[in-house]
Amino acid sequence: MENPTNSWLWELPCIEFLMSHMFFTTFHSCAYGGKRLKSTSFFTNNPVFLVLCLQCDGQHEHLPWGTDMETQQFPTALEAEYPKRLCEDYATILLDLGQSQGLQITPYPKAGDKMHPLKQHARRSLPPLVPEYAKVFPCSSPTSPI
Repeated sequence: MENPTNSWLWELPCIEFLMSHMFFTTFHSCAYGGKRLKSTSFFTNNPVFLVLCLQCDGQHEHLPWGTDMETQQFPTALEAEYPKRLCEDYATILLDLGQSQGLQITPYPKAGDKMHPLKQHARRSLPPLVPEYAKVFPCSSPTSPI
């Protein structure tokens, strides 16, 4: 589970109970190459993810959080994407964890294949790696939703 470190989600009674039995890791996005000081937390059932706890060393500048007057965009939208280094570190942990559990890891397709790193594909061009739903049950209602 992921959310901003200061999120009220972490204070829900059901989450507080789980947190006493699982692992909570907090990192600053800028420590992984992000442009703003943004504290994010992961909640996991495996302590191997605790290595992601990188904090800002204060040795670099941060972009401000106010509204971008040129684009009229909020910085939170610009910072929604994880920094590349964080993604790489997370993927390495997952690969190591999978291999330690005896899972067969299929290498990522090479350049020229249908998939390309760092490029979002149209929904229909490739099937999802993990289906969004296990089953879909169509149903109808005698009334329209409000």
